[in-house]
Amino acid sequence: MQYRNCGSRSSGKERDSETGLNYFGARYYCGNVGRFTSTDPVFFQAQMLSNPQRFNLYAYALNNPLKFVDPTGEAVELNEQQLKLLKNAVGKKAADYLYLNPVKQKDGSTRYFLGILKNGPSGKGASFEKLNSVAADIAAAANKSEILKLVTVEPGFTLNNGAVRIGQMDAKSGLSPAVTVHGKEGNPSTIYAMDPDISPGDIPGDLMSDGEPSPAKSEEVMGHEIGHFVAGRSGTESNRKAIEFEKHIRQLRDPAAPTRERH
Repeated sequence: MQYRNCGSRSSGKERDSETGLNYFGARYYCGNVGRFTSTDPVFFQAQMLSNPQRFNLYAYALNNPLKFVDPTGEAVELNEQQLKLLKNAVGKKAADYLYLNPVKQKDGSTRYFLGILKNGPSGKGASFEKLNSVAADIAAAANKSEILKLVTVEPGFTLNNGAVRIGQMDAKSGLSPAVTVHGKEGNPSTIYAMDPDISPGDIPGDLMSDGEPSPAKSEEVMGHEIGHFVAGRSGTESNRKAIEFEKHIRQLRDPAAPTRERH
């Protein structure tokens, strides 16, 4: 059977060599006709009431790809160094599902978002979020409608007029290797995290399940902050979610390892 060339270099998505279609995770896109080959799985959206173009369930980027992109839920903005951290966190098998998705902006610049191959490089694997608990955590962050931006900073970085200081943590410093700032009025949420090449420091023993100080890893710090983002607000639930995400990363690496129990 012959297939028309439906590839699109501008989409930044993988080409299926057998069909010539570009795989977007939830469905396939045919660049030759400028539309998806199946309907949008999110059928009704409130924005349809103000933008009728959204009723076209086959359209790519509201038929305006110069202005809009369709990242299929991959709304975590990061760089190569941060992608490596996420790959370390999810384990070897799930790491193969993650990639940097370059998105050209109207001003000619490029922003990089987390790309997730829903069923792996072959397109026939298990769903990413079903591989393990850490993959499910990252998928939860990527599938939020809000964009999460990851920013690497140096020790000594401050926020809120010095009220928040980034640095190596220990029982006395009062510093944190990362902090999540929730977005307001359309602005993205941002995780400010210390350079992963610098040790995050030790988690104080009174926070650990075995009562002993524990060296933290940068991927655990990232998971902790992603938990805050997914919870979507500060307070008890946000702290619980952050500890849960951090615990999943530790237990995936070593099921018998001590875990953080308190914020």
